[in-house]
Amino acid sequence: MATIVYLQLAAHTSLLQRARETVLVGLEDWTALAPALRVTVSVGAASATGPGSVADLYPRADAALYAAKAAGPGLLRIAH
Repeated sequence: MATIVYLQLAAHTSLLQRARETVLVGLEDWTALAPALRVTVSVGAASATGPGSVADLYPRADAALYAAKAAGPGLLRIAH
């Protein structure tokens, strides 16, 4: 889990996509761990522009993560 604050929605969407892609292709030869291993990365995030606390965002980000997982492997979903 990561908390990213004070970024515009487009900026943090781009950052999350790059992080997801890095895990998939940039850091590891996942097949070296197990030949049949299939690695996917699903991401859920929440954005807010009004009052509220960071703690208010966690349940929304969690729900977005589960929505991403339900929609298929390797997706990003943002709760607005």
